[in-house]
Amino acid sequence: MAQFIELLSRDFQNFLEQHDFKIETAHEGQLHVIYNPDFNVKVYDCMGHGFGVNTNLCSSFDTSIYEGDEMAMYWVFKYFDLQEQSNFSARTKEAYLKNLQLLYSDLQLVIIRLLDFGSDFWNEPAMRINLLAKEHFKN
Repeated sequence: MAQFIELLSRDFQNFLEQHDFKIETAHEGQLHVIYNPDFNVKVYDCMGHGFGVNTNLCSSFDTSIYEGDEMAMYWVFKYFDLQEQSNFSARTKEAYLKNLQLLYSDLQLVIIRLLDFGSDFWNEPAMRINLLAKEHFKN
């Protein structure tokens, strides 16, 4: 049932091409790695999560299941102080299809920020994200 690739908008595909990103699909179509030489976004599409999607970030190309992931996209949004639009918590087919379009927008927003930020992002994210996590869980 994974449909992340099948429903990619032409606009999102053009955006990825303009920024030298490619997409590789692995694990029977349930993992999609959006990558360039600087970083990768891993999209886990309906992979044991019902009708849901998990997205993680890593600094080098990797098609493993969670092993090479460096941080959940949730924390990337927190790091950049952005509001994530997609929400797959309902795990229903209808919510999944609706939220895929929002996910493409979310990914585009994060990718633009990461491209603007450059390699410095990888020098301090662990420390920054640890601080954000402590603030988040203390409340």
